[in-house]
Amino acid sequence: MWKKYYILSLMLSCCFLVKAQVTETDAEAALINAIKTTTFESFLPQARQQIIAYEKQPFCEELIMAYGRLAFTLYNLKDSTWANYTEKATALANTHFNDEFHPSNIWANWAKAFFLIDTEEGPKLMKKALEGLTDKNERYFLLKTSYLITLTEGFRREELAIQITELTTLFDIRPDLEAFKAVLFFGKTNLALLEENYEQVIAYANQALAMDEKRIALWEDIRRIVMTRLIYAYGQLGQFEQAKALCFKSIDNTTDSYTLGQAYLSLSSVYDLEPNLERAIYYAERAIVEIKKSGEVGNLGVTLYNLATSKLRYDDIKGAKENMQEAFKYLRPSFHFALYNLEGRILAAENNYPAALVAAQKALVNVCTSFDLESPEMNPTLFDIYTNRGWAVHILYRKAFYQATLGRQSGNVVLMQQAQQTSSLTKALATDGLSDLRGFELSQYFSISNRFVNSALELETQLFLDFYHLNTNRSSLQNAFLALEKKKAAGLVKSIAQPTLPDDFTQRLHTVQQKLVQAQQAVDRAEGDSISHYQEELLQRNEEMTGIVEELRKNYPLQSDYYYAIPYVNIDQAKSLLSEGMVLVNYFMSQEKTYAFVLTRSSEDIISLPVDNLKELTEKVDRYLSLLKSPFLYQYAQQKEFTVLGNELYEALLAPLASNLKGNKKLLIIPDNGLSDLPFESLLSSPVELPISFDAMPFLLKDYEVSYHYSATAYSLVRKREHIDNQSLLAFAPVFNDQPKASSATRSLPFAQDSLMRSIFEDAFVPLPATREEVKKVSATLPTNAHKVLLLDKAATKTAILSAISAEPFQYIHIATHGFANLEDVLHSGLACNVSNDSPDDLLFISEVQFSPVRADLVVLSSCDSGVGKIAGSEGMLSFNRAFIYAGANNVISTLWRINDRYSSELMIHFYSFLAKGDDYGAALRKAKLQLLSDANTSIPRNWAPFILMGE
Repeated sequence: MWKKYYILSLMLSCCFLVKAQVTETDAEAALINAIKTTTFESFLPQARQQIIAYEKQPFCEELIMAYGRLAFTLYNLKDSTWANYTEKATALANTHFNDEFHPSNIWANWAKAFFLIDTEEGPKLMKKALEGLTDKNERYFLLKTSYLITLTEGFRREELAIQITELTTLFDIRPDLEAFKAVLFFGKTNLALLEENYEQVIAYANQALAMDEKRIALWEDIRRIVMTRLIYAYGQLGQFEQAKALCFKSIDNTTDSYTLGQAYLSLSSVYDLEPNLERAIYYAERAIVEIKKSGEVGNLGVTLYNLATSKLRYDDIKGAKENMQEAFKYLRPSFHFALYNLEGRILAAENNYPAALVAAQKALVNVCTSFDLESPEMNPTLFDIYTNRGWAVHILYRKAFYQATLGRQSGNVVLMQQAQQTSSLTKALATDGLSDLRGFELSQYFSISNRFVNSALELETQLFLDFYHLNTNRSSLQNAFLALEKKKAAGLVKSIAQPTLPDDFTQRLHTVQQKLVQAQQAVDRAEGDSISHYQEELLQRNEEMTGIVEELRKNYPLQSDYYYAIPYVNIDQAKSLLSEGMVLVNYFMSQEKTYAFVLTRSSEDIISLPVDNLKELTEKVDRYLSLLKSPFLYQYAQQKEFTVLGNELYEALLAPLASNLKGNKKLLIIPDNGLSDLPFESLLSSPVELPISFDAMPFLLKDYEVSYHYSATAYSLVRKREHIDNQSLLAFAPVFNDQPKASSATRSLPFAQDSLMRSIFEDAFVPLPATREEVKKVSATLPTNAHKVLLLDKAATKTAILSAISAEPFQYIHIATHGFANLEDVLHSGLACNVSNDSPDDLLFISEVQFSPVRADLVVLSSCDSGVGKIAGSEGMLSFNRAFIYAGANNVISTLWRINDRYSSELMIHFYSFLAKGDDYGAALRKAKLQLLSDANTSIPRNWAPFILMGE
């Protein structure tokens, strides 16, 4: 959940810097000035004098206003007598107007609303008071903005949506209020934040800031909140450099201690997400110093909480405890759920799970106002009242984890069953009202709700396996497999499942999605004065997307939670997909244990693997991959380490499956977590004594065809697509012999340094002369009468390939070019295209591939880094092979690292030659790799191991 502001302080402080324009009275102007400058002390004498003056006169409406202004001022000064003046103002409003919500009583009502902000009555009072204001002036928008913040921090999504609708209507009929329209986009920013659609947060936040350059609608504290939302959104998408740049810009542009403290707090949060815990702790401590110096300690509780969580993750349990205990002094009791939850995590780190469970229950009672049962056996329901549903999801997951751990440690089946029930509530609450992402946003992979759903599914998988080992009941094994299927690649599966919506609506949805992605790409690559134009376009596309989602909710309520009915496969259905001699290995890696589901057409098994420490395994895989990629693997030291690690990984991941694999020849591997970029065929099935040539090493490749997929369900869905077997070919190879310049926009994107260094030299694309010969020889392996479209040299443009893909189906789409991996913004990873110098169309992006109607049986990405991307937890690798499957391809061959174009071409020619002899894709790829392995000039694994087949 985003780092919480101390709401009361935020509500008040967000009013401190409003720029006065036109006010109804001098008294109103004076109060707004006091709010603007945080000088309530200087306004207090004037407020009292106004009351004395009005009390000497016959009753007038201004006396109610004066009482209210004094009440509001005293409340801000923490003077308890504020309530007396609120009562006087309300009594006069009732006596003379028979209406306590008369506009003259607005300030008194607002003071009372702040006092009740932690209850259901506070926001209701704000809403009622706002409804009484007929004048839509500066005061109205000031208070409206405060109300929007209250709704956001209270996670009141439905009411926030209503307010945005009302504001939209108001600005439509009142063009004279255009100066305040940034308030609308501030509201939309907050709604997108609650819906965890971080792309929309970024679009709306930028628009709000751009529309209010004169600071009319968004005073400085509100602009700071918008900037905080923007930083948070970039951080949640994993775009840390953008987030940090905004933080440092704020730091460089301020000397005010409070603002500086907020910037350090945001920067600490970004480093915590990255994670760079040392820097997170450093900047949190600097934030505390600045916030204390400012005297505005409202956010001190949140900052101390952040510091404590970073220290806990840094294994500084003592420091975490100290900061947590200090945070209790500053954080209001209504927000103590965050601290109780943190207390539970600290106790769990000390292996005190009974106490951790008690702390989690305290947190649950604090966050759920309609639930007060302190017994950990009890849970609230989906329909209870939660002050913050996001935090409730977090707390419920932690509670389920503690229950499961205690149950597992003691063999208490009842506790394990309770954990399963708590986990189910976690999933239900996490997805309630938050499932309107369309399958292409990064938000769906990195949203906090999605993370907790995945964590809950991981916990359930482990629990069902525990039940299975206790009772050997096959239904427990089936449930474990199904939970794992729901966890893996859920975003991809949802996207490729058959829609249950009418065809015309599905097509409209697809068109709007495509235009939105194109607009986002234009903004990302725009420069100079054109940026504002493209931001307007992006905003319009976001509005269209929001409209079609609302239409979906209204007209298709049963499908609004999920656009697609997802037919997750169970064990029996997965087995039926397999041919004779084929084994499906579905890995499950939790923090406690690592398992492999092993299925053949006639058998099933679950095998516990000898992996005691998941972190150590991940580190071994990373080191092994670095050795695989090394051109110096001929050196004895590297080769020794490589052979040892290769065999250790085999012993951990495959040797326990030996009896299940015996007699079979094809492996379909569904990796999990840190295994997503491991080419299993490069593992060594027995120890190796050096010296030895590479071709003599016992690579798994020699015994098995190996292919991969994201999940058994994804594999099943793709198999249902049309099979194209007419030998048709679309080939694309820009070659770059004339060395066209890469555009400045391309050079400025945050690609992996290796991608840039090997693909661009002196601002020009490095030539790939072997790719022309590769395409010609690939074409020659196919029948002469087969339909072929060859896009070579200058004909290999982005427009040409997108047009060809859209025009007709092909059995093969073969792309030989430079690949650029963007690990920060994966949707902007690119494939190089031929262009005139400095054209912005020199890259074909993942986001463009996703919305191309690809109809191909096999896409071959004979390009560097085409299988490289960001590992998004259970979603697996976000890369080009995933994008082509999303777009309609049945099978994809891609590469896991950079490769020499000459060796890549050689392997590809072998591959197509074996296809021409009748081999299927898996067999042909294996034989092509063996050809390179058998040649001393190409046998080093870095030349053949990166090519992987996603499919069969």
